[in-house]
Amino acid sequence: MKLPRYLQIALALSCALSLWQFFSVPETQPVTSATTIAPAPTTGSAPRVEPTATGKNNTLNLFPFQGDKAEPPPVVMPKMAVPSTPPLPFQVNGAWWDQHQRALVLTDGIQQWIICRQCRARDKIWIGANLGQGWQLVEVGADFLTFRWLPQKKDQRLALGNMTSKPKL
Repeated sequence: MKLPRYLQIALALSCALSLWQFFSVPETQPVTSATTIAPAPTTGSAPRVEPTATGKNNTLNLFPFQGDKAEPPPVVMPKMAVPSTPPLPFQVNGAWWDQHQRALVLTDGIQQWIICRQCRARDKIWIGANLGQGWQLVEVGADFLTFRWLPQKKDQRLALGNMTSKPKL
């Protein structure tokens, strides 16, 4: 890439000035004592100048000791509100009996499951099955189903109502 003549001259001049600045600056002498201005007396005379403390190597200490640091107050974390267990989202829609075994149809309004121990239904579930949304089937009783809300490990029961025995025809 070819630079225009004016950029070449500017670059050479900048480099030359930088080198001259680097090599021509004398070393600075450390400050051996610093002075501060004391408040003026009320008589109207000029303020009095007093020396201040210097740090290591006779350099000026810009931040002299100003007393003990106070302990910061302990950080108290706000208590998080424990989410309450939501209401049970399931309903039993139906039941049927086949070979002396009851099968229950459970729904959450969107999806349906069949609860049975040994049936050959495609979407069957049994104890220990997770039903999405954080719920697990824990117990199948004669007249209830027990579900566990997994985030808090709290159980809720669903009564089966009139689906506890085989209807007589």
